[in-house]
Order: sequence, then C-alpha cells, then structure tokens
Amino acid sequence: MTALPGYAIIGEELADEPRIESANATLRSFDLGASSDLGGKMVLSAARRAQALGHPCVHVGARKIARSDWGSRRATELFFLLLQRPEGLTKEQIVETLFPECDGPSGDGLFHSTLYRCRQALGKEAVARDEDVYQVTDFELWDYDVSEFEGKVRRARETADQSRAQQLYAEALDLYRGEYLEGWFCEWSEPTRLRLRQLYTQAMLTRAHWYARGGSPEIALELYRKAVEQDYYLEAAHKGIVDTLLTLGDRLAAVRHYLDLVERLKRDVPTAERSEIPGLVEEIMERPLSALLGAGSASGDEIRDQGPASSAGAPGIDYSSGKE
Repeated sequence: MTALPGYAIIGEELADEPRIESANATLRSFDLGASSDLGGKMVLSAARRAQALGHPCVHVGARKIARSDWGSRRATELFFLLLQRPEGLTKEQIVETLFPECDGPSGDGLFHSTLYRCRQALGKEAVARDEDVYQVTDFELWDYDVSEFEGKVRRARETADQSRAQQLYAEALDLYRGEYLEGWFCEWSEPTRLRLRQLYTQAMLTRAHWYARGGSPEIALELYRKAVEQDYYLEAAHKGIVDTLLTLGDRLAAVRHYLDLVERLKRDVPTAERSEIPGLVEEIMERPLSALLGAGSASGDEIRDQGPASSAGAPGIDYSSGKE
C-alpha cells in the first residue's frame, strides 16, 4: 500500500480497537484525521521529523513548527529533552533538568505551563503520560536525526563489510549538519553534544584512515583537517595531516603543521610545562622534527619565518583505531 504525500503508513495491522482509537486520536490532535478507507485496520500517520543536529527544527507533515508556535523556548527544550530520553521522565526529573532554580509550587507551575505549550505546538497527544512518566508518543515513528546518526555509526562499527561500513559512515557524516542543538546553551544538553561530536570526529578519522590506506591522500587530508576543526587536540588527526602531506610530497607544509602544533600547545599550557611540548609532539607524530627536516633542509626557525601553515590541528584522545 502506498502512503499519501506527507504521510507514512504504520506498517502493521492493528488488531485491537483501543490501539486503533489511540492512533486515530493522535492523528486528530494533529488536525489530520484518520484514514477511513482502510476500514480502521491500518492507520495513516503524518510524517514527523525532528532535527537536533545543527539548528533545531521540527516538522509535522508539511508544516514546520515555527518559533512562535512553541510559545516559549522551554517548551521546545522539553520536547527535545524527551526525544533524547524516549523511555520517558517523571515530572520531578523534568523540573530538576529544565528548572533547577525552582522547587515546590513554582516548579510545578512552570512544568505544567511548559507542557501545555509543547502540546499546543505539536498536538495534545504528542506528549503522553503513563502513570508518573511523560514521554514522546510513538517515538519510533519520529524521523529523528540523532537516532539515525547514532544508528548508522553503530551499524558501521558492527559490520564486517568494509565497503558497507564506509557507506554508513558517509551517510552518518551527511546527517551531522552541526552540533547537537546548535546555538542552545543548556546544561542538560552538553553531555549529549560532546558525545555526538566525538562520534562525528571518530567517523571522520575512520574514513580518513581508509582513504589514506587506499591511495587517496587528498581526500584523507580533507577529512583529517575537518576533524581538527571539530577538535583541535585530536592527536590522530594531526599525525594523519603530516603523514598525508608527506605522501603528497609536500614536506614544507608537513614541517609547518608540526611547528604550528608545537606553538599552539605552548600557548595553551602553563609556562612550567612548555618545555615538555616538543617531546609530546614528537610522540604524537611518531617522529622527531629532524626526521621531517632531513639533511640539508632549512631549519625549523627558517620555515616558521616563511609564514603559518595552511593545515589545521586536532584533539587529545587517540582515536587512531576509529573506535571508542
């Protein structure tokens, strides 16, 4: 059976009347109605999409939920918080997360007004209550980019087919339009933001290593540099940049990148620890600077005087395996 434009078929026959009525009630809350030509046996659902990677936005069918529809920023936060916790949260957990400065009646009042605004924006059945737990109704029917991103990364790690893994990693990278809830500054989202950023850089490193080994150093170099843009202290990406520059025959750029990393680290660590930086970079690169310079080459100071390198740097955990 083909779904109508803007809708998706919930693919199983619903055998019991309560489930049918519950699903149809959800449709009515979105002002979409239920499908009458299916005899109540199949249910038609509005396509529901939530984007949290990059600037957050939500679509129900063809309608984008505008900022004014939410009524308040906290109503939007509540929805994305529940998306990230599909098992649901209690009222007390939500208040503690979104309104940590409030307690007692003031916290209860803020919770109920925020929940009301959230349901007004998405439909009254969009957030369900099961005893004391609030959760997104039919979470599995939401097209949620974070779930899709994490799922592709997980499947890429699990498959033994390297070509399939690379395809899944590429699809995952395309989904990462920006950081989780970009532009939002809320304490509860920071652990998820950091975790997803790490998954993203690890996926890029894995693809970069694959291209480097496969004889495509130009593509590998681009991916290593993108990884560094996300996290300057990613050691494996810095080493990858230097290695691929050497593979491409650009020794001068490799030396410049090496020296730039040394200078950046010196700026970022306390004065008392700066003497250790050259040795640390030597460990990261698995070679001393003298090996890059070679006999008869210009000195490091002379190369530095020629100007900064064009390459970027990377993060402090070794992700060389592409795995956590």
